[in-house]
Amino acid sequence: HEAKFIKGIIKDVLNKLRRECLYVPEHLVGMDLAHDIYDFLSTATDDVRIVGIHGMPGIGKTTIAKVVFNQLCNGLDGSCFLSDINETSKQFNGLALLQKQLLHDILKQDVANINCVDRGKVMIKDRLCRKRVLVVADDVAHLDQLNALMGERSWFGPGSRVIITTRDSSLLRKADLTYEIEELEPDESLQLFSWHAFKDTKPAEDYIELSKKAVDFCGGLPLALQVIGALLYRENNDKWE
Repeated sequence: HEAKFIKGIIKDVLNKLRRECLYVPEHLVGMDLAHDIYDFLSTATDDVRIVGIHGMPGIGKTTIAKVVFNQLCNGLDGSCFLSDINETSKQFNGLALLQKQLLHDILKQDVANINCVDRGKVMIKDRLCRKRVLVVADDVAHLDQLNALMGERSWFGPGSRVIITTRDSSLLRKADLTYEIEELEPDESLQLFSWHAFKDTKPAEDYIELSKKAVDFCGGLPLALQVIGALLYRENNDKWE
């Protein structure tokens, strides 16, 4: 049984050491806000700090949250990035599924199915209240979603960090700091568009005016700039027009 026991120890250690980083695009633009959020959350304090990020769809809330998550996720007792909370909660027993994911990702062990949201709340509070964790709640749309996953600060241990992204700023009343994501500046928009349309920091000489028109059309919205830029990659002048 000794060999089996050692294998169990190794598996447990590897799970705890495994990097939890999330994929983000290689070329990011307008990430100054991510540095501000990181500076606030990385401060060594024993209070539970909550940051809220709000703005219109496609403005870059999730990308900023991923960047900060990747910077902070190591060195804590556990971390969890809960993506697309609003969509997942619409599924059958969706909030309970999110509660189970939260516990599983942080504890690194199988969690029994949660069939009742109220039971899930008790399990989160009991099992995580002494752990220093990082939790991102992405795309929260209703207060009951937040209450099911992080009803009180005391649910997480001292030094824990929480990031909430939402379109509705009224859901961020418990946050210590809130940030509204603004549209990209024209020069930032052109740079992001160029990465996707030309794989370069600036447009090709023959496409400068067309690129400026495309950027104006996107209105500084990162998702639109990426999608339209990618659609025009290696297309001829007629397609651009």
